[in-house]
Amino acid sequence: TMNILLIRTGGLGDCVLTLPAACRIKNIYPAAELHVLGNGTMLDVARLSGEFSGYTSIDTHGFHRLYSGRKPTEFLKSYFSRFDTVFVYSTANTELLSLNILGSGAGECHILDPRPPVNPKCHIVKHLLSIVSSDEYNYDNGKCSENSGQSKKVANKLVIHPGSGSISKNWPVGNYLYIAEKSGMDVTFILGNAEIERGIDRAIPVETYTVIRPETIGQLHRSLAEAALYIGNDSGVSHLASYAGTRSIVLFGPTDPAVWRPLGEHFTVLSSPDRDIGSISREEVLAGIYETRQEQ
Repeated sequence: TMNILLIRTGGLGDCVLTLPAACRIKNIYPAAELHVLGNGTMLDVARLSGEFSGYTSIDTHGFHRLYSGRKPTEFLKSYFSRFDTVFVYSTANTELLSLNILGSGAGECHILDPRPPVNPKCHIVKHLLSIVSSDEYNYDNGKCSENSGQSKKVANKLVIHPGSGSISKNWPVGNYLYIAEKSGMDVTFILGNAEIERGIDRAIPVETYTVIRPETIGQLHRSLAEAALYIGNDSGVSHLASYAGTRSIVLFGPTDPAVWRPLGEHFTVLSSPDRDIGSISREEVLAGIYETRQEQ
């Protein structure tokens, strides 16, 4: 059996947007076993996808030597010698990393910087797919066909995630509270560590709305999958909501939706023309909710 390894670390959005590459690898090498070496987030997302046969934490003692100029260790040799092909997303020294992986016994090594090129002309996933093939490939749902089932939705449930990895990407929390009040839906706010550190949790009245703090990506995915509608900023949670098949309204300010929009068909992008997310009006978002409810 051919063994293929995908190496990826990153935040939630980065990892979700890497899944189309996993699908493409499996499409090109249908008889191969696909393994993943990554950080905890990547391993959780990989397990969620069902596309991988094996999972290894890159935080395991010994993998740090991959990025050093010293000779490969017996640990690295025992690990990499199992793989016919290794695909790596990394910003590290390409030549050194390739030498270490091939020197540890891997058959082939392909490395790509996962950051978008300067002045990107395409969606980030198209860039990520270039590590595998230059062919045109329909990546837009992010899933292999056999894993495209939908979870049962809870009617009238609106999930809002008011945060992101950057304050400049966050629509004001007061606007989200206004939308929650006017939506006419049963509202659940999802909060992560970043929102709690910034005090967003203190602005949300827990006697009025359900507030949840998922402890795992699996729990987060289930909460998103059962929602009738999701609203959030350009964030990893928004990418996971779209991956879960949930109808979404995603707000963009300083980032370009042509590069970073979620995958799938069931979302509406609201983008600020002046790159200030605060310029998106409450009325635009309420209109998006109304249109979505009419379609359902």
